Amino acid sequence: RCEELHEQSYQLVRHSRRAVEAVEEIKKREVAQQSEITRLKNKLAESENHLKALEEQLHEETQSRSKLIDRETYQALLEKLRQKQDHIAELMDKCQAMQRDYDAATRLYSELVGLDPKAIR
Repeated sequence: RCEELHEQSYQLVRHSRRAVEAVEEIKKREVAQQSEITRLKNKLAESENHLKALEEQLHEETQSRSKLIDRETYQALLEKLRQKQDHIAELMDKCQAMQRDYDAATRLYSELVGLDPKAIR
């Protein structure tokens, strides 16, 4: 009977050692898994921050592009500008011609009346 108890004790000790080793192995794996989870969470946070930055950049680019006009509209506006500049040049020429006519008329009038042309201005 003593040998039987001794054998049972021995088996219990062996089983306990195996259980302790198994628990220690599980703890090691748990620590490794926690480290991996932490690493992956950090990587996820970095990826989310990068994605957020890219979304902001895309939003800014979209906003700036929405303010742009297409090439056809640009060309039409450019042509309209050229026409307005030509019209201004024509008006300037007319204004200068009118000034010359006015100066000539003033000179002629002053000669006829006998006044100094500078006094009329």
